[in-house]
Amino acid sequence: MAGNAAGPGWPGALETRLATELRACMARYPRLFDAARFPDRPFMPIAGLAARALAEGAPDCTIAQLRVPARVSLWTLAADAEITAGTSLPAILAMVRRCVAVAEGAAPAPGDQLGRFLADVRADVLRAATLHGAALPGAAPGRPRRLAAAWAEELRFMLHAMVREWEWRQLRGVIAATSWESGAAAPPIAPPVSLAAYLRNAGNMGTAWVNLTLWIAGGDGAALRELVQLRRVDGWIQQLLRLATDAVSYQPHSADQVNALQLADRPAIDELAAALQARARHELEVLAERCPRSVTYLSWLLDYATGRHGSVPNYRGEQHTG
Repeated sequence: MAGNAAGPGWPGALETRLATELRACMARYPRLFDAARFPDRPFMPIAGLAARALAEGAPDCTIAQLRVPARVSLWTLAADAEITAGTSLPAILAMVRRCVAVAEGAAPAPGDQLGRFLADVRADVLRAATLHGAALPGAAPGRPRRLAAAWAEELRFMLHAMVREWEWRQLRGVIAATSWESGAAAPPIAPPVSLAAYLRNAGNMGTAWVNLTLWIAGGDGAALRELVQLRRVDGWIQQLLRLATDAVSYQPHSADQVNALQLADRPAIDELAAALQARARHELEVLAERCPRSVTYLSWLLDYATGRHGSVPNYRGEQHTG
């Protein structure tokens, strides 16, 4: 992420500009961002929440560097809403296949707003990968192509994780519905998955895909050189974000929620979170001299996940005081 001459108040100004652009982007895809599709989210602040995370975490970036990852963040919300509202696994999988095909270069189907939005974003990512990937000193000729392929693969991983959680929710609902008599109090039904498998599925948060987009679009050669290590740390932070959102959204008697606190007690979750945090901070210290801007950004995201900014994120778009 190339720096810019950010002055006092810049993150706030950047957040405002990003949020304005994102609201305009949402207006171009009205079916995706119809308020009715987000019944449990504060609809209008969605753009502001997406803008805040990037503007505060990467205040030395320009609007041009954050525009594409911010739009990717919006697309992630739209895809998650599409999958969450799905009632048929074959239909959901068909949607995922269409999206993966678009990410790999296929044209979106007529009338497919999700695919069209993704195609628009992909075009920007490809331009950035070609510009910044080829400009790396000593970069191999195929570097831009590999960056684009990694981006498409991360999208596939995220969508598969979203579908997997949809399946877990459906199965848990079936188990719950057949486990007690009508009118009786609902017993606690654990999701049909282990805690380790649940955390391996944290890709459904989407932050790893957004952050990979940020590193490709940001033009920071140091980040692109250290991409393997940065993505490994980012994966740990994504798991922490999953645990943090679970902590603020836990509903003990929900029949269709899948939550880490249904799989382990709070002390065990806290111990796991502390281990992830220590591992991430150690690796960030190792990387600090080689790619300081990206380490600053990931450190901010790590603090965000652990509530050091006064609030923790809720995957459903709400803010909870921490």
